[in-house]
Amino acid sequence: MSWKDIYNKCNSRDLSRITVIKDNIELNSSVKNFNLENGYKLLIITLLIIAVLLIGFWSKPIIILYTMLIYVFSLVLGFIYNIYKIKIDSDGLFFKSFFRKEKIELDNLITIYIEKRRSFFFVIPVYSYNLNIIYVEKEQIKYISLSTLMLKKKSVLNMFDKLEFEEIKIPNKNK
Repeated sequence: MSWKDIYNKCNSRDLSRITVIKDNIELNSSVKNFNLENGYKLLIITLLIIAVLLIGFWSKPIIILYTMLIYVFSLVLGFIYNIYKIKIDSDGLFFKSFFRKEKIELDNLITIYIEKRRSFFFVIPVYSYNLNIIYVEKEQIKYISLSTLMLKKKSVLNMFDKLEFEEIKIPNKNK
């Protein structure tokens, strides 16, 4: 199943509200999940980068070493930034990542939805999907956007199966 299918099957409307949480939910984003879903793509990209570096800078191995160190450092930072855990139970929603911890009361939780973003790699359109959480804190609407890159697709489907939503109607001002 692709992320496009999950996007179409799960809640993808920001103008919705969680009405029922059927069961406890736990969602983990980890490097292990990334390797299961995208490990081969990372290996191919790494091998292409090494090949290009070897061809272009064969006479200067120090440049190859520095470039590979920057590449590995960027990968490690990307992994650290995208590791998180979400837990929803009767006490509320708990969000924990390397940089931040949040506890959101269920009464303040508005919605969770999947967002599709389009960007371009040169001229090729690339789609990414984010898991967004909207909630209220101190009478202000807050927003957490999380990458789905290191999530298991099955666990995302399982999470949305345990949630029920209702669409928020916005009155038409033209009438």
